[in-house]
Amino acid sequence: MKKYLITFGLGTKWRGKCVVITAIDEDKVREYVYDKYGQWNVAAVYDYETYKRIIDKYNYEIIEEINL
Repeated sequence: MKKYLITFGLGTKWRGKCVVITAIDEDKVREYVYDKYGQWNVAAVYDYETYKRIIDKYNYEIIEEINL
């Protein structure tokens, strides 16, 4: 299992928010966020451990944390 950080595009209603997902692989993460939030809204999928610092840097609000 690996932890992922998902951010959203500037022109979306989820701007300034992010989602943290633990899953077996990135494909499961993408499938989940695309189904729930819409593919056009997702800006990026990051490795959480490498990029978790951007949550504080950009003052992101974590709107969901889930294990798949």
